[in-house]
Amino acid sequence: MKKLVTLILAILCFSSCTKVNNKNESSETQSSFTIFLDADGGYSESNSYVKIQEVKSFEDIQFPLDMKKGISAFRGWALNGGIVIDQHGVVLRNIKLTQHEVFKAIYRDTVIVNLNTNLEGSCKLVGSGEYSYNTSITISCTVNPSFIENKIWHNYIFDGFYQNDELLTTENEYTIQLGTSDLTIIAKCHIEEIPLVTY
Repeated sequence: MKKLVTLILAILCFSSCTKVNNKNESSETQSSFTIFLDADGGYSESNSYVKIQEVKSFEDIQFPLDMKKGISAFRGWALNGGIVIDQHGVVLRNIKLTQHEVFKAIYRDTVIVNLNTNLEGSCKLVGSGEYSYNTSITISCTVNPSFIENKIWHNYIFDGFYQNDELLTTENEYTIQLGTSDLTIIAKCHIEEIPLVTY
């Protein structure tokens, strides 16, 4: 009788453990996830917006990058309030899908100003950032100190701020009236090399 009871308990335990394991395996090996893209009142200019997608991984999601909503600028797609992919398609945060998710389009009434230089290490730039529409900002370029190397004096020279290869100013400080479009401005510099004369 004791052997029979022991055998029954062993069978019940095996059955219960098998069900738990099958449930865990089913969760871990889920083949696809349903992704919902919330345009938040916007639309895709090229009609590439697929509202509901069935994917196997985050990399499979087709995020349209030409979203429009009034005069507001599209700034990317967010998950739970945090932007995971920006307006250029750059992934800011990798997501491992474990469940169905909702990604929301983000819009802002802002302009992004990008300051770059043609000569790396030549200067310090101030003014890059995100600003409200129709505001004025001042950008600046401060060249790095001169230095001597291999008996040659190296001196950085600021040539001017350029936008789309057009000169804006040769002054190292410049005030810009922003509109509603993003800007990229290049601070062009060159380096002057003067051999040191020794006697």
